[in-house]
Amino acid sequence: LTVLQIILQHKKTVLSAFCKTINQEAIDLALIQQLWINKCRVLGLGDRRGKLIYCSKDYQLRIFILVRIGILCVPLLEFCSS
Repeated sequence: LTVLQIILQHKKTVLSAFCKTINQEAIDLALIQQLWINKCRVLGLGDRRGKLIYCSKDYQLRIFILVRIGILCVPLLEFCSS
């Protein structure tokens, strides 16, 4: 399992490099902090080749998990806290 952890700090250049890396490398799981959010919508990931998991109950969306397509995951969102 290949895991990537990144703190994007809302920077478009870092987000672009991140997207390029996850599309070129065999990244199975990405732990993402401070993704680009606008009006509770995640922006900037484009063709992400995976499922983005986050707690939709949280109005301060800051932490996300990107799981590659083909990996079985079961989000336990009822344990989320804001």
